[in-house]
Amino acid sequence: MDDIKNELKKYNSLKAKLRLLYNELEAVKSEGSNIKACYIRERVQDSYISDSTSEGAIHNIDKEKALEGKITRLKLRIKRVEDLLEIVPELERELIKCRYFQKMSWTAICMRFGYCERHLQKKLNIALEDLNEVYQDITRIHNELTIEI
Repeated sequence: MDDIKNELKKYNSLKAKLRLLYNELEAVKSEGSNIKACYIRERVQDSYISDSTSEGAIHNIDKEKALEGKITRLKLRIKRVEDLLEIVPELERELIKCRYFQKMSWTAICMRFGYCERHLQKKLNIALEDLNEVYQDITRIHNELTIEI
């Protein structure tokens, strides 16, 4: 059950990391525009492209592709958590969001839902067991597909 708990605990930081990667990608694309401008200027002025400009362009393209790959993997990881939450009933889903995403205390959660802590913890544990079982299956299938490719 620790696997799904770890993913839930990391959810907010994964979303923050995704925003940072998007910002970094925009910066790289902006640099790429500057390199393209240098490329065009050199081509017009000297009828050739300097090694530094071509190396810069290649480096930017590689960096852009690497960032896009990281973004795609991170989006899939976030989507996996969001999709998993859809399989549990609404009360449990909201309970998970309060506890893991909003980092609410048990006292605050109990007040919000109107149940005692023991009852809510039991509901949470049952939901986490169900989610973890599905998460393990998805992870196994993903790993099998990754090995085949």
